[in-house]
Amino acid sequence: MTHFASDIVKLPQLNVEKGQSSVSGLSSGAFMTVQLHLAHSASFTGAGVIAGGPYRGVETFRGSALITEDAWEINAMQLCMAPLTPELAPDARKSVQLAQQTERDLLIDPLSNMARQRMYIFTGSKDSVVTTSRRI
Repeated sequence: MTHFASDIVKLPQLNVEKGQSSVSGLSSGAFMTVQLHLAHSASFTGAGVIAGGPYRGVETFRGSALITEDAWEINAMQLCMAPLTPELAPDARKSVQLAQQTERDLLIDPLSNMARQRMYIFTGSKDSVVTTSRRI
């Protein structure tokens, strides 16, 4: 039997102004930060991305498998994290095209929101999990 505390503590109200917060993440949290920030850019003032990847990055390289869904899984588990060559890494142009199409379909906030925002993107040359192409 699970016991729960009988005293429920109400959190204090915070005077947070909507749209005046940023979102940040490290590693898998950084990948999620990018997705969240682009999808809901009207809700944030910027983003901090540490060892992450591009918007919808798993969809940017189709050549890793015959079946699209298999390619996405391989990309998520391998190529987005440690591409063997720069050509296999997520394609930034394709990420932009996917974002623009998703915006046209009204599935994410307008990309123009990001023009006024600050973004900090960090990667490390000694990172053994998310490797970076030297062609930056």
